[in-house]
Amino acid sequence: MKVIIFIMIISINLKAKEFDLSRLHNHAINNSPKGKILNSEVKEIEYGLKRIKSDYLPKLSAIVGGEKRQGASRDPINTERFVAEMRLKYNLFKFGQTNDSLEALEKVYNQKKNSFEWWKINILRKLKVHYFTAISFKSKIDFLKKELSYNLVLSRKVGKRKKSGLIGNSDSLDIELRRSDILTQINFFEEKLNHSLDKLKKLSYLNYKDKILLPIDLPHTHFNLDLEELITESEKKNKELRNSSLAEKEYLSKLNMKNKNKLPEVNLVGRFGKMRIDEQYSTNSTEGLLGLYIEMPLFDGGQKKSIQQIYNEKYQQKVLESKLLKNNNTIEISHKHELLNKTHERLDLLEKGYDRGLVYFKNVLDEYDRGIKNSIDLVSARERLVKINMDRIDSKKDYLMTVLELEELTGKQL
Repeated sequence: MKVIIFIMIISINLKAKEFDLSRLHNHAINNSPKGKILNSEVKEIEYGLKRIKSDYLPKLSAIVGGEKRQGASRDPINTERFVAEMRLKYNLFKFGQTNDSLEALEKVYNQKKNSFEWWKINILRKLKVHYFTAISFKSKIDFLKKELSYNLVLSRKVGKRKKSGLIGNSDSLDIELRRSDILTQINFFEEKLNHSLDKLKKLSYLNYKDKILLPIDLPHTHFNLDLEELITESEKKNKELRNSSLAEKEYLSKLNMKNKNKLPEVNLVGRFGKMRIDEQYSTNSTEGLLGLYIEMPLFDGGQKKSIQQIYNEKYQQKVLESKLLKNNNTIEISHKHELLNKTHERLDLLEKGYDRGLVYFKNVLDEYDRGIKNSIDLVSARERLVKINMDRIDSKKDYLMTVLELEELTGKQL
C-alpha cells in the first residue's frame, strides 16, 4: 500500500504543469532571470545614490602605529614615538556639485526603474504576441482537420458518380491530391505551433515539459481609438521617449556639474592625538588641530573647460535624439492606427465573404448532385471557402498584433 501511495505521489510531481496566459505572465514575473537582472540594476543605482549622499557626511579615520626618525649621531632629532590620532574631514559646501551629481544619477535610476516597470508590462505584451500566434496556428490546424474529414464526404460523392460512369479517374485523383495538400498544411502549421509554444516557454521561463493551454479561437474586439490621444499618451508613457527625456536631463545635470568644476569647495578638517613626527607641533605630547579651508582651483591648462565643452556637445546630442524619436514615434503611431482600421475593415469583409462562400458552396454542391457542376467546380468552391477562413484567422491575428504594437508605441494598455 505504501509503495502504491509513493508511486502516486511521484506521478503527481512528475506530471507536467498547465499554464494559461495569466499563469504564464505570473510565472515570468516571479521566475525570469531577466526581471531579476533589471531589478538588481535598479538596486545597484540605489546603492550609488547612497554613496554620493555619503559625501555630505563627515569622514572620520584613525591612525595608529610607531615611528622612528634617525639623524646624525649628535643630532637632537633622533627620536622614536608611538602614534595614535583621530582625523576628521567634513565637506561643508561644493557649490551644488554634489547636488548635480545626485540629480544625474537619479535620472539614470529613473531610467532603470522605468525599464524594470516597462519589462513587467511588456513581458505580458510579448507573451500575448506568441500566445495569439499559437492560437492562430491551432485554429488553422483544427479547421484543416475538419476539412480533412469533409474531404471524405467529397470523396464519397465523387465515388458515386464514378461508379455511375459519369466521371473518370482524374476526378477521384483530384480529391486525393486535395487530401495530401491538407495533410501537408497541417504538418506545416503543427511545426509553427510547436515553435510558438517553445517561444512562450522561453519567455515565461517554463520547463519544456510544461503544457500551455490555448482557447478555441482568437478574440476579436473592435477598438475605436483617437489618433491624437494615442500620440499624447505616447509622449507621457512611451519607454523610448521617457528614457530619452531622462537621458537629456541626466546630461544637463552632468553639464551643470562640470560647469561648477572651477568653483571652490569648503572643508572642515580636524585632528587630535599623538601626531606623526613630521607633523607634530611640540616634542611628544597629545595635540589637536581644527581648521576651515577653502580649496580653490586656479589653473589646469584648460582641461576643465574642454570637459565642459564635451558634455555640452553630449547634451545637445541627447536633445536632438529626443526630437528625432518623438517625430518617428508620431509617424509610426499614425501608420499603425491606419493599419488597425484597415485590418478591421478587411476582417469584416472576410466575415461576410465566408458567409457568402458557404452559401455559394452549398449551391455548387447541390448543382453537383444534380449533374450541373463537375468535380473541378466542387473542389474549387470548397477551396475558396477554405482560403477565406484561413485569411480570416490571419486577419484576426494581424488585428491583435497591431493593437499590441500600438500599446508598445503609446505605453497605454488598450
